[in-house]
Amino acid sequence: MDPGGRPVAHVISDNFKRGEKKQDKSGRYFYECKTCSAIIEHRDNKLLKHLAHNCADATPSQKTAALRHLGSASHKKGKTVFGVIPPESGSAEPVAGGIVNAQLQQHLSDTGEGAVVTVGGQGENVVAVRASKKRARGSMTLDGWIDYPLTDEQIHEANLRLFRFVVSANIPFTAVDNHYFIEFLAFIRPMYESPTRYVLSHSIFDTELANIFLSDRERLRNEKFLTFLIDGWEDALRRSLYGSLAARVGEFPTLLSLEDLTGGRATASGLLDVMKRALAHMDQESGENFIAVTTDNPTTMQAFRRLASSDANYSWLLTFACFLHQTNSIIGEIVSFAPAKAIVSKNTTIVSFFNGSHFWGGQLMKTAEDLKLGARHLRQNVDTRWYAVSLQSQSVIALRQAMTTLCARGDAQRSTNGLSVVKKAVVNAVLRDESFWPLNEQLLRITKPIVDVIGNLEARSCTLAECALELIFCARTVSKMVAEPGDDPALLEHAQTVFSRRFAFMITPIHALALYLHPMCRALALSKATGGGFSYDLMLKTALGIVQKWRFKKGRAVAKALIADMEEYQACRGVFAGGQTDAYTWWTSRPLIRSEHPLRVLAEMLHSIVPHSAEIERLFSQLGGVQTPKRCNLTVENFEGLGRCRSHYSRQLWEQDRKNGKSAHRKHAHMHTRETPGINDELVRKLDEQFTPVEQVVVDGGDEKGDEEVDYAMGELEKGFAKLTVRLAEEGVDKVDITNRDVLKGEMFDFSLLDAVKRGEVLNPYEEEAEIGGAADSDEEWDIDDVVQGSR
Repeated sequence: MDPGGRPVAHVISDNFKRGEKKQDKSGRYFYECKTCSAIIEHRDNKLLKHLAHNCADATPSQKTAALRHLGSASHKKGKTVFGVIPPESGSAEPVAGGIVNAQLQQHLSDTGEGAVVTVGGQGENVVAVRASKKRARGSMTLDGWIDYPLTDEQIHEANLRLFRFVVSANIPFTAVDNHYFIEFLAFIRPMYESPTRYVLSHSIFDTELANIFLSDRERLRNEKFLTFLIDGWEDALRRSLYGSLAARVGEFPTLLSLEDLTGGRATASGLLDVMKRALAHMDQESGENFIAVTTDNPTTMQAFRRLASSDANYSWLLTFACFLHQTNSIIGEIVSFAPAKAIVSKNTTIVSFFNGSHFWGGQLMKTAEDLKLGARHLRQNVDTRWYAVSLQSQSVIALRQAMTTLCARGDAQRSTNGLSVVKKAVVNAVLRDESFWPLNEQLLRITKPIVDVIGNLEARSCTLAECALELIFCARTVSKMVAEPGDDPALLEHAQTVFSRRFAFMITPIHALALYLHPMCRALALSKATGGGFSYDLMLKTALGIVQKWRFKKGRAVAKALIADMEEYQACRGVFAGGQTDAYTWWTSRPLIRSEHPLRVLAEMLHSIVPHSAEIERLFSQLGGVQTPKRCNLTVENFEGLGRCRSHYSRQLWEQDRKNGKSAHRKHAHMHTRETPGINDELVRKLDEQFTPVEQVVVDGGDEKGDEEVDYAMGELEKGFAKLTVRLAEEGVDKVDITNRDVLKGEMFDFSLLDAVKRGEVLNPYEEEAEIGGAADSDEEWDIDDVVQGSR
């Protein structure tokens, strides 16, 4: 028992030893952790939070006990420190905060003339208020209510709902002390007294976070076929933070951890340690629920993926470079060509000038409005997001008539009374450069289909097979491009060469195998097997290589069974006949016993892998929202906690929408779902979020910032091109040999089959003869070539 008379919880007395008293008036004591010997002041929930999250030597049972105690309810009169459901209440698992259907206790019972509203529990706490039948049936007003005191349980639920609203809506905790918010609560429910900012941000936060953490951990324990995503981010305090997620195709991701590497080097070995700590943080040390790792593709991440897959603890993991980042690099390499770079530079000059000049920017929008062009604003390019080049060109072209009209005005070219004019470089590009507009339109035509690939694949339901299929569709579009009058043939030739080389680099044998294991694409995957495409033998050896990497028991027998399954699948016989657009659903519906048919397991796993790191980008975007100007000094621990809570609430809203039949994600174009070509409206709206349009105010005067904006934008553009040059050298794509493997020449895939895929037709690939030998039952090491040869 504490000196103050309050009993110490068993989880604290069992794991901590009380030490010296703190030398101040607080009356608090220091406690020593029995596990790691850390000295911690006993206040708020510091001891429990240390044991649950920070103690490196704590066992899983100790962490769970601390989390359960943090998440337990304490319904005491006058207290606002409440959890959700205590472990002793009989619930198998604690219920994390979020969408709750239970209402506060209000029982209406008709009694002739009116209705009795019974509130609270029994005995002295019951308060009854008589209301008319008319009001009881749904026309009640606040004026008709007689207020009543809230029970402890009601205060508890109200406080939790308030906390969830504050966190989910990204409102600072200081809002609960706002005078008008308090007035609002007093008007709605005078007897409810909201928790203070301190209680909300400490006690309730700790309790809710503990339950959410337990809920996330339990969910991960039951999930399979997960992909580990990791990436770095610099927050508002210039800290180097690395976020880790557990993701699966079609499911809402789970935050593993957020780690601060400020002051350290983000080396491959350092990132591997981050991965191990993130998995251990969520009780996933073995990593057995994960099958793949997906990251961005700089040199450090390449080395990290190699190190992770070669580590004895995670040797079964398949590793992938983010497909969206690689697609973005296609555009980056195209616009690095001198003619395209010149157009991008001129576009950047034009956009930054008009966005930076209040007067001329406002005049441009007014001219566009008078001409009924419907254009809203000019879109600036974003460093490293090369897909924005397409939107920038599109916005400039859309305002061509307005720019031409404006730049032709006398006051735009000659200063009057010392007032500013349009920048000379802008006037020259708009009025005098004959190649500017034709090359701008050519650049837009080249980059639009590649931007479509990014927009179509960023959905949560994207698979490896869809990545390959979308890029093949894009390849067909690029292959049909010809130089039009006013175009630069060298630019088109450069773009097509870059695309062919990058295509060969991006579509790995595993991507091709995933495409082959899509029941509607097996013929397409092998359509150029006799040329520079992928053969059945390569598909078979790639599949066996994955099985060998996963080190199944009785590996040789599993390999033999896989070959047998592959032969049947190749011939479209029996249960392998037919197909549907959702490959994962098709495979899970096959009447095959997984232990006897390894091809089903392989297909389900490949179609569960997340091929891009868009979820990490969404996490950082969400965290950027959490770290508002009024909450910029958050510790990394609290930063992660708020991010975890907000992510959990987003998941529950997402699950509720999906349960109610609402769209739970942005519809994207894959297979045969898109009806109109080009950049779709939804994609434009999505990418528009990356830009902050400058609201133009028409103010005539000489104090213009247009030139400063141009200088800054051009400096950022040059930095972006410099980074791109380094990235291209790191990736080594220029060394890829596309001899006899030029996708644009039809040497890798037969484009004529794409229309059949789009229509949903199932085509049989050419047949490959293979006779299956007897299955072995030993666990000895086996060679892929030996197994393949022995099966024929």
